[in-house]
Amino acid sequence: MPAPTKPDPRTELALTRERLSDLGQKFPQANAAVSAAAVAAERAKVELDLRPDDKDARKAADAAAERFEEVVGERDTILEAIERLRKHENTLAAMVAAETTADMAQAQAAARKANADAVRAGAPAVLAWVGRIILDSELAGRQVANLGQLIAEYLTGSFQHSSLSSGYQQGINAAWAESRRLREALERGEVL
Repeated sequence: MPAPTKPDPRTELALTRERLSDLGQKFPQANAAVSAAAVAAERAKVELDLRPDDKDARKAADAAAERFEEVVGERDTILEAIERLRKHENTLAAMVAAETTADMAQAQAAARKANADAVRAGAPAVLAWVGRIILDSELAGRQVANLGQLIAEYLTGSFQHSSLSSGYQQGINAAWAESRRLREALERGEVL
């Protein structure tokens, strides 16, 4: 036999608040009924005091007193239910808040993973771009030791060589532009 499904705290919280709303609307009516029954009971008691031997007056006083006790019980039942549901609401709200915090942490972890995946996905292009810088430096008869200077020259577009076709230069520049866009987006905290 499958285990019973655990109720979703968010759904249960919504239902609890709906029930509280219903009881909140009933309570003023119940309270008004208590007030009316109290007045009726007091009048019946006054009539009985005036006619202590009148059976009808005694019967009316007893009925009014019973009615008063009945509506007081109904009102108290509503109050108890409201108090119980409010405690339950607080518990559920705390559970939902905890789940929301956990969901946010999970979303942040997913964002970090997505960013890391984006970096890994872009790594081959960046490595190829660096390799092309080294290759270009060799074609140009330059020393590869100062790679930082070569990268700076690519940044400013000042590194050119007549033996490279314009399409090849454009491809290298596009690879660099993409890597720079990726880095700037990550610095802004964007999920790529």
